[in-house]
Amino acid sequence: MQASDMKLGKVLSNNQLFVIPLFQRPYVWSEKRNWIPLWDDIRQAAEAAEAEWQPGEEADPTTYFLGAIVTQERRRAPQRLTSMNIIDGQQRMSTVQVLLAAARSQAVRTDCDSVAGRLESLVSNNDRAVHPDHPEDKRKLLPLPQDRAAYLWAVREPGSEVERPAEPKQLCTARDWFEAQLDDWLTVDGVDSARRLEALHFAIDERIQIVHIMLETNEDPQVIFEALNGRGEPLLPADLIKNLLFQTVDQQGEHARADDLLLNGWLPFDSSPWRDPVTTGRITRAFIDVFLGYWLTAQTAKEVSVEHLFGTFKRWLQHSGEPAAKVIKRLRADGEVFLALRGLDPRSPVGALVDSMEATLTSTPWPVLLNLRTRVGVPDSEMEIAARAIDSFIMRRAICGQTAKDYNRLFLQVLNASKEALPGEAGRVVRDMLAGQTASSRTWPSDSEFMAGLLAADLFDKQYRARMRSLLVGLENQLRSTLNEDVGAVSAKKSDLSVEHLLPQKWQDGWPTVDGTEEAATQRQDAVHRLGNLTLLTHALNPTLSNKNWAAKSAELRRQALLRLTTSSVFAAPTNGEEDWTDHEWSAVWDEERIRQRSIWLAQLAVETWPRPEGGDEVDWRSRLESPNTSESGRRTFSTTVLDLVEAGLLSPGDELVWSRPQVGDRHVCVVTNDGHLKLPDGRTKRTPSGAAIAMAGGSFDGWEVWRVPAKANQSLGDLRDDYERQVGQ
Repeated sequence: MQASDMKLGKVLSNNQLFVIPLFQRPYVWSEKRNWIPLWDDIRQAAEAAEAEWQPGEEADPTTYFLGAIVTQERRRAPQRLTSMNIIDGQQRMSTVQVLLAAARSQAVRTDCDSVAGRLESLVSNNDRAVHPDHPEDKRKLLPLPQDRAAYLWAVREPGSEVERPAEPKQLCTARDWFEAQLDDWLTVDGVDSARRLEALHFAIDERIQIVHIMLETNEDPQVIFEALNGRGEPLLPADLIKNLLFQTVDQQGEHARADDLLLNGWLPFDSSPWRDPVTTGRITRAFIDVFLGYWLTAQTAKEVSVEHLFGTFKRWLQHSGEPAAKVIKRLRADGEVFLALRGLDPRSPVGALVDSMEATLTSTPWPVLLNLRTRVGVPDSEMEIAARAIDSFIMRRAICGQTAKDYNRLFLQVLNASKEALPGEAGRVVRDMLAGQTASSRTWPSDSEFMAGLLAADLFDKQYRARMRSLLVGLENQLRSTLNEDVGAVSAKKSDLSVEHLLPQKWQDGWPTVDGTEEAATQRQDAVHRLGNLTLLTHALNPTLSNKNWAAKSAELRRQALLRLTTSSVFAAPTNGEEDWTDHEWSAVWDEERIRQRSIWLAQLAVETWPRPEGGDEVDWRSRLESPNTSESGRRTFSTTVLDLVEAGLLSPGDELVWSRPQVGDRHVCVVTNDGHLKLPDGRTKRTPSGAAIAMAGGSFDGWEVWRVPAKANQSLGDLRDDYERQVGQ
């Protein structure tokens, strides 16, 4: 290896060809980050030279350092010019060539033919040195195939009819930008433009220096490529991997396929969406690096961090025995699979899982999904079994407040198991392995545990917003049926929907309780963050409803809401509710009883949406439903039912309950049944005192307080409940 400081003019003056190898990135330099500092250096050097020519000026000449380039001489073919690969610094060299071409055009326009000719010698090789069979040797620099049309336009000769590419290209933008900068610089009042162009050429020829590192043909350019970046665009792990792969293609004797492997293999990875930033966990990475991490994990069944992505990939490539050309083709095909998975309809099992993962920034199952989808022989049915299992496992654990800390190790084990399984059984192996976990950090919650988590009074408070939106979006898509208009699936990851509390979080204004007691306020507050009080609204609609009372809120919701989550369980009584409501009775008010029943209905729907195989611990989820009795801490500690009073002998089947309302001239009666329900005069039965009161009178009422029992000295049901709870407490 030889390294030396060289004048830029000397590097460019010889008849030779600088070739950008296929493993390099396409042109990506931009105005603020790259063009401005480069132009500032060259402009300052030119202005310093211009000042030296002023009479009486004897300032010491200043040298400007432009960075480093690394080259390696290529084998020379007959009839061709000497050529060298640019191992590092290709972005800088491309930009300098565009700047020189723009300056040449300015020189021609201002009739500075001598300067134009000297600038021409820095951009193009001498016509007499270029063989007629190889006109591509005319330019000093040979860009990548995907940049070639744009580059030829950007360095075109004055008067050339080369057409500008139709699609936007950064090289074309660079030419426009440097043209504008030169035009402004050369037309400043009092400036001799011809003299400035002379100074510009002189500065490039004599005052701009670079470090030119020339590798011998037997030296490994990869070492330098990884270490040097100068002022260039930061290298991604993907850039190092691309470099490694195309270097290896040459080493394996596949050079003839290199252009095809670039254009029909790697090329999409050099542009959007692969170069876009994405967030995984708390870290933002380039999308291509994220994909390569998942892909490499799927190959090795070992955890791969992006920080060590290149080193891990390099070791894998050395030990895998796969030809680099095949790896490039595989990456292209699997990348298309990855994009297709991310674009699936969220109503499909795999699409639902991916949508939830993307919304909640959950990444650990991705290698499992990639392996299943790209593995030959795995049927779609097995892929769906695995997706349903993973989706249910993650959702149930999240709702139950269980940790995700061990997911990295767990899903690596799941990946290994699925890779070892027969293709026709891979999905079931994933499901059964998740169902067989017994450690507390890995258990798959049972139906009753899931119900208990869903019915918790603090559900909304304990879940972060993306998880709650993902839960409600999943329920919404589950509610869609063939009888509904096809308005498309709702997506959690890109949805414009937000979670709305039907009973506002600040309910004290506009939502008074029935009797204004502290206990009623406690019960109401207990209902606010329950599942049954939540729905999805657009970001635009949500603020307009805010803390409005139910009459105003429901009227606006009827006009605007289209989601089944609202229309089928807020404006219509849930189909499997505990009480026989008419839709009018159900939607007339919004209170604790409706929230309780809608919570049960949505929780049961969630169990269907995210099923699991039989098994798991059983818990009493119904204890989560009732607003707790008031204890010394101000919280209720029991969940008493009418049946509890019957079994304790405090009520008897056939007892009448009476609710007298002299102020409105009404008297309501219902009868206690053998199973602890309340039978109304029209034959309907209700499970709860509040349900019976609401059915008889409409509105929102605490049935425990309004119903009295003539057979028990006209005590209220609430008094009998207190007696029962004191007995139980003893």
